[in-house]
Amino acid sequence: MITYIDDSLYVEAKCDIAEALLHAQGLPIIWVEDSHGNQSYNEETQDRFEDCYDSAECILENLNIKPEAHRHD
Repeated sequence: MITYIDDSLYVEAKCDIAEALLHAQGLPIIWVEDSHGNQSYNEETQDRFEDCYDSAECILENLNIKPEAHRHD
């Protein structure tokens, strides 16, 4: 059975899972700050986060959790 959840909740879940996976790697998480005070990951950490984000989507798919936008695919 497929569970459809609100699109924003799906993205939030993927981000939460990706962040947990990133921390579980045990590697340094490096933040940079721009001239406006906005923080983001450095390039290497961002690349690792994106890999974790892709993995998070696979985890949700394996659990049959999909975004509402895909209900009629």
